[in-house]
Amino acid sequence: MIEFARDIANGERDMVLIAGAEALKNQRHADRKQKELPDFSLNWHENFNQPLKIAASARCLPHRKN
Repeated sequence: MIEFARDIANGERDMVLIAGAEALKNQRHADRKQKELPDFSLNWHENFNQPLKIAASARCLPHRKN
């Protein structure tokens, strides 16, 4: 993360996206629950009534300025 802050300060990047904290929090929560309740289990199954759509305008942007 320090590298991202340095790059922003130096004008090499406009912004960064940092993801993954939610997954780590869920894992830690599950670990604690399993210690408290040995029969605790997670269910990651999801049901959607309609298919998911990806926006046609979605595109990847370069991660560094040119």
